Amino acid sequence: MESRDHAERLVKYFGRIAIENKDHKVWQKGLNTAQEWLRLIDSENASPAELSVFIGIIHANRYRTSGWHDLALGAYQWVSSKGLSVLPPKEFFAPDGLPSDSRLFKLTSLEHAQILNKIFQQNFYEDPSDAAWSNGIQVTQEWIKLIQKRENNESEVSALIENAITNQRTHLAKAWFDTVLTISLWSKTIGYLDLIPDDFRDLVSNSDSPKIM
Repeated sequence: MESRDHAERLVKYFGRIAIENKDHKVWQKGLNTAQEWLRLIDSENASPAELSVFIGIIHANRYRTSGWHDLALGAYQWVSSKGLSVLPPKEFFAPDGLPSDSRLFKLTSLEHAQILNKIFQQNFYEDPSDAAWSNGIQVTQEWIKLIQKRENNESEVSALIENAITNQRTHLAKAWFDTVLTISLWSKTIGYLDLIPDDFRDLVSNSDSPKIM
């Protein structure tokens, strides 16, 4: 598929879903980014700086939804053809977030929080205007403080969980799902399983609990 045809198809796709899902800004952001891709395709003098900013946003959001992944596949190929130095495909499309297999449970809660904080930091560097990443930095930093504090009361654990859940439902990013999942595992470890929403409680209730630090 030609890049312009691909971009036009994605503009229609994101535009339709953005109208149907106004509470999730990820679709409007996808529309804006697909429209930017069209602009760059039609521009005769797209600068390396413009291309770099564009592909940075694409990389940070590449696994937000299947539509975003489709956008990433096409945009990566197109930007690469323009001579801009980009990560090799294996690195660019490396899995986002924490391991999804048994390795997850071999990490401590502190390691979970630190890895996720690093992911949010990197995504914020590439896409600083999106609250998905700045909020992620704030939540994971707060979580690290609570882990290192060792003794936590119910109100502060509940506030952390509610904040993470709200962001996960709003931003639809794998890093946010992993954040809620591992905060839930940690909450179970410190005796607050009852604070975890039912869907995540079911996921962690029979899982091995990680060490805290």
